[in-house]
Amino acid sequence: MKTVVRSLPAFEVDMGGIPVYQPFPTNNVEQIDPFLLLHHSKFSLEGGVNPLHTGIGPHPHRGFMPVTYVISGELHHRDSLGNSSIIGAGGAQWLNAGSGVTHSERPSAKFAKEGGSTEVIQLWVNLPKANKMSAPNYKGVSKEEIPSIEIADGLTFDLISGLYDSQWGAIRSPIPLLIGAVEALKDATGELILPTGMQGGLYMINGEGSIFGYGIVEEKTFYQVSSGEDNLKISLDQGAKALLILGRPIHEPLATYGPFVMNTQTEIMKSLRDYNHGKMGVLIEE
Repeated sequence: MKTVVRSLPAFEVDMGGIPVYQPFPTNNVEQIDPFLLLHHSKFSLEGGVNPLHTGIGPHPHRGFMPVTYVISGELHHRDSLGNSSIIGAGGAQWLNAGSGVTHSERPSAKFAKEGGSTEVIQLWVNLPKANKMSAPNYKGVSKEEIPSIEIADGLTFDLISGLYDSQWGAIRSPIPLLIGAVEALKDATGELILPTGMQGGLYMINGEGSIFGYGIVEEKTFYQVSSGEDNLKISLDQGAKALLILGRPIHEPLATYGPFVMNTQTEIMKSLRDYNHGKMGVLIEE
């Protein structure tokens, strides 16, 4: 049975004026290979605002995959590849930045007009050197497009990406991953049968529960699990929700600068030049 090797409570940090909860990276944890960071954020709008005056405007990425899970509300993704996608609660946005792309993340026009709150988790998933300069691509999926697996009475697992119990998730990843949302429709106990050789763990979005062999788990905390064994037994209180993330470690050097994740500082400098020369596309929002 998988065990918890460490718990990482999320601390509030400022990301360009947007407060987010971040369990990693920390001063002691650079990454949980292949995951570079996890951000959990919630923002509210009063309504009657221009959607282009809020959210996160056009910015570039290269060398990794920003993955966003929408907990509540909705998010509008646009990118320089021509994609425009509005994803609501329970859905996911998956951007493989590859060699470079420019995108924005804002509330939809309807949401900005009517107001409300949006809560999301964003993961940065590293790409190996062999994939960093691949062609970028994007896929958005609604909750209805994500397979929902009952792992116990009252306990569901929405399979965003990866292979679980002979079933593939809604999004195929270029690297081995298992990502999905676990939700308790009532007080429930169940067992996730998980692959060996992957690193990651369980991030408690809200509510409480317990992991067998460890004890009580609390919201806004990431619980890293051991990589060797193949099952994780959990109990969650009614209404509790968690995000499971596991991935095959890449074991390559990291060089990072803002929105670029490469292997060397020389590659970072080239990324900056390429972006300034317009090689990561231009996004004109409408």
